[in-house]
Amino acid sequence: MSSTRDDAGADGPAIRARLGGEHRDIDVTPLGAVPDAQDLAGLQEAAAAGRYGRATREEYGTPSRSGLMVFALVGGFLGLVFLVVVLVALVRGETEDALIGLWFVGGVLLVGLACGWLARRSDRRHRADVWRLVRFAEANGLEVQPAAKVVLRPGSIFTTKAHASTGEQVRWTVDGRSVEVAHHSRGSGGKTPNRFSARYLAVQVGDVPAFTFTGPRSGPARPRQIAGPEVVVHGTGGGRRRGTLVSRVRTGDAARDFLTDDLVDLLTDPQHPCNAETAGGWFFAYFPSRPVPDATRWRHLFALADAVVRAADRSAGGASRGRTEPTARAGEVDHDRG
Repeated sequence: MSSTRDDAGADGPAIRARLGGEHRDIDVTPLGAVPDAQDLAGLQEAAAAGRYGRATREEYGTPSRSGLMVFALVGGFLGLVFLVVVLVALVRGETEDALIGLWFVGGVLLVGLACGWLARRSDRRHRADVWRLVRFAEANGLEVQPAAKVVLRPGSIFTTKAHASTGEQVRWTVDGRSVEVAHHSRGSGGKTPNRFSARYLAVQVGDVPAFTFTGPRSGPARPRQIAGPEVVVHGTGGGRRRGTLVSRVRTGDAARDFLTDDLVDLLTDPQHPCNAETAGGWFFAYFPSRPVPDATRWRHLFALADAVVRAADRSAGGASRGRTEPTARAGEVDHDRG
């Protein structure tokens, strides 16, 4: 069975976060666990049974064949090419060339085996990360889908469902507001490779002013520029807290009020650089796609979600806040189950 690395203390103090309407201690132990073959087989069986939805069943419900495919593409294809060369040499009576060709066949087969082994090892590491994420979510009562149906949220990174995927999705609520953390990627699908990937935090905030925030560090995905002539640019301080807030002129004051000091501190944290925006009743923060969140990253994500909810509550001022029940909007997930 799985073992646990004795390095929990390296991730700092225990995490305390708001889940639902109460503060709870977050169990980060699963994030340090090391799964064995039986653990990974259990994840595969649960995925195959549809426990985490259709997309997860299709992605993780069967054994990975990545190693075999890479071996077939590298070793098998090249080996076949050189084998044809060997046969031609033998037909012509060129035994020396045929012998050289056989050495090449053996060489490419070994290269194919090595590439296949590396691909299988990489896939196993990924499945171990997914297993840890699932255990972490389930230990803390969070909804999890290792692979999820692509939903076009109003954020800038969600442009098309074609050649797109959403994975490592974890969902919960804070004081009735939906929160979602996931990894989103897409490819161009054309002749010119144009891949994009990002990890994001989405919080349902209701009717708040539209704005974009870009931090001082490069790397995270940048939100689209707000269109129109009536746009104003604000600074958010100097030094580490330096950032750029862009909003419409008529909602500039409300945007500045929403972006509180504690929220700016979290958005400009040098260990967790991100950019952010509000759009369509949601707040989005965009992070680099890798690495997979560890305990330190989850502490930051929970704190950021909590700060956004407080800002949204303050912005709503007791008016209609566009909240949902804990399972609302999860229809997008429920339709994907089975």
